Amino acid sequence: MQRVAMPAEAPRWTACTDRLILLDISEGSAAGTVESERLARRYFALFGQHAFEKLREVVHPDVVLELKAVQPGHVVRGRDEFIRFLEQEFDRHLWEAVAHVFTPLDENRVIVEGRVRWFDDQNVLRDDSRIWALEFSDGLLLLSAPASNMVEAEMILSAAQRRPAGGAH
Repeated sequence: MQRVAMPAEAPRWTACTDRLILLDISEGSAAGTVESERLARRYFALFGQHAFEKLREVVHPDVVLELKAVQPGHVVRGRDEFIRFLEQEFDRHLWEAVAHVFTPLDENRVIVEGRVRWFDDQNVLRDDSRIWALEFSDGLLLLSAPASNMVEAEMILSAAQRRPAGGAH
């Protein structure tokens, strides 16, 4: 049997008699994970568990949640309004957000690609692809804005980076 060296970033695998078992090491255990990706993964994990009180701990007091994809023109501002909005919407629409791809721009900004499943007002199950532009400050979610594509997400986060800390959103 010939052994082949695997690059350090490749998934580790273990051979069994008749199958391969892949070990997922992507959840922040890989050396070199950018902080914004680690924070985004934590946020989506808590979001997926509907752990609203734990979400409160990872959301900045001045958080801004833009809802243009779901409720055009509606913006949620502040931690308390953010948590209240999520509690009401989860009860009403049974939201599920799933993140698939994390593209960090730097330690505080990341673009996330995924899907949102929810029941609309006519009780029809919707399954929509989503791109989110996320910005963190002091390890807390400061901005979550939907984007129609990666370029728009980068533009949103570029504008957010030029905004003075604690400034208007």
